[in-house]
Amino acid sequence: MNFKINGNKPEPQEEVLKLKDNFIDQFCLVSVHKGVPVPSMLFDSTGTKKIVALASYIIEAIEAGKIIVVDELDSSLHFSLTRAIVSLLNNELNKDGQLIFSAHDISLLDCKKLFRKEQIWFMHRTEKQVYLYSLSEFTARSTGTRDTSDIMEQYKKGVYGALPHPDLIEALLEVGK
Repeated sequence: MNFKINGNKPEPQEEVLKLKDNFIDQFCLVSVHKGVPVPSMLFDSTGTKKIVALASYIIEAIEAGKIIVVDELDSSLHFSLTRAIVSLLNNELNKDGQLIFSAHDISLLDCKKLFRKEQIWFMHRTEKQVYLYSLSEFTARSTGTRDTSDIMEQYKKGVYGALPHPDLIEALLEVGK
């Protein structure tokens, strides 16, 4: 950025970024296949494509205070990348952006480093209804859940419900009919 002095006040004089006309040309990631440069997106893994797709939304949420809703945030992503995304949006430096997501990675049930109890919600489905309830509803008195509890272990034991109970053999037999 250059500054131009106008009277006694310096004024910023910025140059506009020159964006390429073709949308795909804006991606900087390029792979070389048989000596020919090709957009990396043609060969990237599903996880890499997902990160590229989410990146602008994450930045916008933090900068402009937007809400991002992602179903199965953890699918196709390494667990450390999922935790990094969650940590980026769930810290004191992010003032207004919000991330609402579903996940199957129980390592995200971390009340010691990632979340407070009231930020974790479970969904339990029956044939007729869907129930949504917060981890904060489980108290030391009702289930023995404390701030120091190992939430992941308690979840695996079924303390909070919301565990799938698939009857795999029955499901496979139904598919064959």
